[in-house]
Amino acid sequence: MKKLMLSLILLAAGSLVHAEMPPDIKAQVKAQALEDYGDDYSLVKYAIDQQVKSYDELQTLSRRSVPDGIWLVLQETAHDDYGIDFSLIVYSLKQQRTAYQGVMDFTDPDVPDDILARIKKKASDDYGNDYSLQLY
Repeated sequence: MKKLMLSLILLAAGSLVHAEMPPDIKAQVKAQALEDYGDDYSLVKYAIDQQVKSYDELQTLSRRSVPDGIWLVLQETAHDDYGIDFSLIVYSLKQQRTAYQGVMDFTDPDVPDDILARIKKKASDDYGNDYSLQLY
């Protein structure tokens, strides 16, 4: 149920102007911060603040030139990989968004177009929707 709720939040994130972190998600973030940092109040507060800030950023994070369908897959993958760590979700989405554009824009005047197309297809086949790996 938690996973479904977080997925729905992520999927809707692109269309929301701003939504406060739901109380149950914030409770999970707090619990994780307490588990990670225990009695160190400063670190617990910092971790919670960072997650709330990242959650807020996620609400308005633009897909830019990434097509909707691919953006949704990237969001789902980031959520699956990082759960409620919104800082890592935002970081991952930004990295993938930049890498996607890099893959789409990549050209090499010394490589014939048909060879370049095969190279790009192999990278896509090997690495799927991980555009960071496709690019490198």
